[in-house]
Amino acid sequence: MNLVMIINMLVDSHCHLDLIKSTNPEFIIKTARDNGVGYILNVGLELDHIPVLLDIANRFENVSTSIGIHPNNTDKIIVDVATLTTAADDPNVVAIGETGLDYFRLSGDATQQQQQFRVHIKASKEINKPLIIHSREAAEDTIRILREEQANEG
Repeated sequence: MNLVMIINMLVDSHCHLDLIKSTNPEFIIKTARDNGVGYILNVGLELDHIPVLLDIANRFENVSTSIGIHPNNTDKIIVDVATLTTAADDPNVVAIGETGLDYFRLSGDATQQQQQFRVHIKASKEINKPLIIHSREAAEDTIRILREEQANEG
């Protein structure tokens, strides 16, 4: 896909094809393409979704994926830098995330979300891939952690 082709089409920059159980991804991707969506970024939320994310991205040339743990899932899933960077080694993985902080539904301490956000930032910097950030009612802490981890210096 060249730059001219990308400029002349719509891009779905954030979807979760792996979560749609009512239909197959082929139908959704074809329908999107028929309606002018030429590129789709399928954003990862959990580690156990990685095989499905990679399968979809490897089967469709107009779909890429990211690998990450959504902040609302960090209480039950702990990830390290090596796990993220290894999974992101596939050429169809174009970013790390969805990661960040979500204090909207937070019932306890934010420490785990913050720690996992830092892990994602480190992985992103290590492999030089962009970071997909989710921030809800946590703007100050999100910006503070990005600065502390020097996220823009990757």
